[in-house]
Amino acid sequence: MLPALDADFLAGPLSAVLLAIIVVSAILQDDFTCLAVGMYIAAGDLAPVPALLACFVGTLLGDFFWFLSGRLFGIGCLERPPIKWVVSQEHLARAREFCEKHGAAAVLWTRFMPVIRTPVQVAAGVFTTRVSTCLFCLTIAALVYAPLFVLGSALVANAVNVYSLYEQYGQVLLLGVTLAVWTVLVAIRFAVRKGRHRLVAGNSAGPRDLE
Repeated sequence: MLPALDADFLAGPLSAVLLAIIVVSAILQDDFTCLAVGMYIAAGDLAPVPALLACFVGTLLGDFFWFLSGRLFGIGCLERPPIKWVVSQEHLARAREFCEKHGAAAVLWTRFMPVIRTPVQVAAGVFTTRVSTCLFCLTIAALVYAPLFVLGSALVANAVNVYSLYEQYGQVLLLGVTLAVWTVLVAIRFAVRKGRHRLVAGNSAGPRDLE
C-alpha cells in the first residue's frame, strides 16, 4: 500500500517525492492521474488536500506549457516536439477561429473539452494579445477541473465500496479500475472524433474536428 499522507508522513522526505510524482504525472496525463488519485483517496492511501493540490499544480503547469510554448515560439512551435505530435496547421487554424469567437474564455471552456483542448491552448498562446487574462482563465479552469475529477473519482469509488475491494486485491484493482474508466473516456473521445470525420466526409462544408 502507498504511505498515507498523514501528518507524520508529510514531515518526512518521501512526501515530497510522492507529491512530485503526482505533479509530473498530471502534467503528462491529467485525466488519468486525477482519476487514479481519487481512487487512492477513497482507499485511504492519500489525504485529499495535498493530493488534490498536487493534481491542481500538475494540471496547471501542463496547460501553461502548451500556452506558453505558443506564446514563446509562435507559429514555429508546430515544428517542435511535442507540439508537432499533437497539433497540426489545420488544428491550429480551427482553434484560432474558436479563440476569436470566444476570446480568452476559450481556454477556460476547452479545459473540459479534450477533443479541442490542446490546440486551443496553443492557438491562444500564438495569437492572443490578452496573455494575463488567458493565464487567469487557465488557472480558474484548473481550479475547477482538478477537484471535479479527483473528488468525483473518490465519490464514485466510495459508492462502490472500493476500500474493501482494495483491502482484498490491493493496488492492482485500483489501477485496473482507473485504467478501465480512462479507457472508456478515451473510447468516447475517439467515437466522437470518428463521427465528426464522417460528418465532414458527407458535407465538405461542415466543421472539422481539431484532433
